[in-house]
Amino acid sequence: MKLFGDTLMWKSKKQGCVSTSSEEAEYVALASVCKEVMAIQGVYCRAMPESIGKPIIYEDNEAALTSAKSSEMGKLRHIDVCYHYSKWLVERKRIKIEWTSGTNQQADFLTKPLEPKPFNNCIEKLMVTEKEGEKNGKK
Repeated sequence: MKLFGDTLMWKSKKQGCVSTSSEEAEYVALASVCKEVMAIQGVYCRAMPESIGKPIIYEDNEAALTSAKSSEMGKLRHIDVCYHYSKWLVERKRIKIEWTSGTNQQADFLTKPLEPKPFNNCIEKLMVTEKEGEKNGKK
């Protein structure tokens, strides 16, 4: 999660349900992200009401993206109601969900093994750097 271009938080968590497809797994993860985003937005809106716009969530699974934006349930009709939170937020225009390619997905290293170059690209995009003292060999 980024705020004003800076990494605010990131998280990798085992899902609390068994998914039968990548669409379903991504859709469930999207609901979790939406909960985090709305909580953070609530805090910042109270502190700085004029500075926060509509959150944008980037999703690299086109099927999950389509399901979140669609009013129909389709293949996801058997999913527990709590996982349809992202669809509810999109319908009420509280968030915006956009597609991004897998190579631009900054959290890829949290969910799958990557070669060194893609891994380093993810770290760079998150702007995760060593502490100043660790760069100079000090701890």
